[in-house]
Amino acid sequence: MRKTLLILLFALSAGSLFAQLKNFKSGYVITVQGDTVFGQLNLRTDKINQEQCSFRKNPEENVVVYKPNDIKGYYFIDDGKYYISKEIEIKGETLNVFVEYLVKGMMNLYYYTYKDDSYFDSDNENQYIDYDGYIRYYFFEDENGKMMPVSKKPNKVERRQDVRSLIEGESYRNYIIKDNIYKKAIKAYFPGIKEIANKADNMEFTQKSMINVAEKYHNAVCTTGEECIVFRRKKPDYYGEVFKIAVYTGAQFTNYRFIYDDYVQFNSFSPLLGFEMTFKNPRWTNQLAWQIDASISMIYNNKQDLVSQNYIWIREYKTITPAIQTGFQYIYPKDKFRPTIGAGIAILFNFSKITNPYLVGGYCYAGFDYMVKKKSALIFRLNFKGFSGRSKFKDNKENAYQFEAKVGYAF
Repeated sequence: MRKTLLILLFALSAGSLFAQLKNFKSGYVITVQGDTVFGQLNLRTDKINQEQCSFRKNPEENVVVYKPNDIKGYYFIDDGKYYISKEIEIKGETLNVFVEYLVKGMMNLYYYTYKDDSYFDSDNENQYIDYDGYIRYYFFEDENGKMMPVSKKPNKVERRQDVRSLIEGESYRNYIIKDNIYKKAIKAYFPGIKEIANKADNMEFTQKSMINVAEKYHNAVCTTGEECIVFRRKKPDYYGEVFKIAVYTGAQFTNYRFIYDDYVQFNSFSPLLGFEMTFKNPRWTNQLAWQIDASISMIYNNKQDLVSQNYIWIREYKTITPAIQTGFQYIYPKDKFRPTIGAGIAILFNFSKITNPYLVGGYCYAGFDYMVKKKSALIFRLNFKGFSGRSKFKDNKENAYQFEAKVGYAF
C-alpha cells in the first residue's frame, strides 16, 4: 500500500510540475497605438504577470506572449487587476516592466515585486525572517511623472547581550528588528498633508495602507468636487487564494484486525459524516489543491468470527472512530463535470479499551465534482484508507482497512 501511495503522490506532483499552467480570465490588452483588444488573459503570480502578458482572443486561438515593450498595458475585467508598461528604477538599475496599477488619478500608485537575494544572510547570528527572496515596492507618481519609491526590508533577528540577558542567565537574547523606513518615506513624500503624516507611524506595509494614503492625498488636493481617482484596485492584498468547504455523508465499510486473546478479524458497516477543506491558488496551478478532511463514524461488532481454525468470542466491540486525512487533490478544472483524484496521509482514532487508540496510514480516492453554481458543486468520492500500528496487548500489528462512498456539497 505504501508503494501505491508513493506512486500516486509522485503522479500528482509530476502532473502539476510539467502540465502547462493556465488560468485564463476575461480581459483586454492596450496596444502601443492605444487600441483595446478584448479576449482572455492568463492570470498567474505577481512576478510572472510583471514579466509578461499571455493573451488569446478565444480558447481556439494560439496564445500570444507580450513583453512590456510590446503593449501599453492589460486589464483583467472580473478580477480588477490592471498592469501597465512602465520604466522604474531599483538600486540604480533601470527596469522596463509591467507594474500593477493600484490607484490611477492625480497621484498614481504602482506595485512591483523585485527579486532580491541579498538578504539571505550567511551570518548565523543575524538572520532575516519572513523572507521569500522578493522585496515589495510601491511607487507613487505625481502629475509631473516624478516617481517616489517605498519599500521595506525583511524583518531581522539579531542576537544581543544586554542587562536583561545577564540577569536571566543567558549569554544572548534574540530581538526582532523591523524596518520602518517606509513610514519615514511616506512622511517625507506628503509633508503638507497632516492626515497622512499623523497616521504614518501606525500604518502597515500593505496594498490597502498604500491605497489609503493615495486616497487621502486626493481628498486633500482634489477640491473641485469631482472624482479625481479614475481607478483603484478592487481587492488589495489578495493574491489569488481559493478556500472551499464541503460537507458530506456516506457509508463506510471497515475490516479491522488486531490481537487480543487471539488474532481477531471482523467487518463493520457504518454511516459516515464529515467535512473537507480545500486550499489552492489558481495562479500557481488550477489543477492541484491541498485538502484537509475530518470525519466521524463507528466500528461495531458483536458476533463470533472464525480465525486460525478457532472460534473466538468477542464481547461487543463498539467505538466511535474519528479520522483525519490530509494530502493533495488533482481535479480537472473545466466544464460542469470535473473528475478528481487524491492521496495523502490519514490517522484513525478510536476509544476502545482493547485496541490501539490511533492508527496511522494513508488514503487515496477517485470521484468527481458536478458544478451547480460558479463556486458550488455536488461532490462524489470513493475513498480507500489503510492503517496500521502496534497491538495494545501483544507485540504485533494492528490493521484497519476502510472503503467509503461519500456524497456532499462544496461551497
